Amino acid sequence: MKKFTRTRGECGASGFTLVELMVTVAVLAIVVGIGAPDLMQMIQRQAVASAMQTLTADLRFPRSEALKRGVIIELCGASLTTNNSTTTYSCVSTPSSGSRSNWLANGWIVRDTQTGDVLRVSQHPLGVGGLDSSRASLPFLPTGLLQGVAANVLATPLSASNTSALQLACINSTGRTRIVKGSQSC
Repeated sequence: MKKFTRTRGECGASGFTLVELMVTVAVLAIVVGIGAPDLMQMIQRQAVASAMQTLTADLRFPRSEALKRGVIIELCGASLTTNNSTTTYSCVSTPSSGSRSNWLANGWIVRDTQTGDVLRVSQHPLGVGGLDSSRASLPFLPTGLLQGVAANVLATPLSASNTSALQLACINSTGRTRIVKGSQSC
């Protein structure tokens, strides 16, 4: 019977050397460093898009409620008042001439102007740098039309340099909404 012995070279050692591992980590770091800014811009675009989708849905709601109830229903920026752990919602005050109403701080509400009942509350969207409206409130008449002139709501990303993430909701006098991406005008 022949005795079999192995030498170190015949073992077929598996694994990675330290140099191979360091090169792999360095290449991975470079790829992540190149891709990270694009990832942040994509996240900001998605946050703005999500806020605009929520706002668009919330713009359909007061229009349909106005038609259903036969009264004026308005969507407006929310103003919060807290007394003894009770929170009361109301509309933000009208901005001065030429300025925009900021809806980001407290989100927005939908309310019945006749009874003052708040029908829906939407919290401020996360990951959005600004949400500014051309009007303090958007009242919808019992016919479903927007009272007064057309309006718009501009959503901006956290990073002011990311202009590709800008989205503008254009609300025409019939109460219909159209989203314009990357622009500040309808």
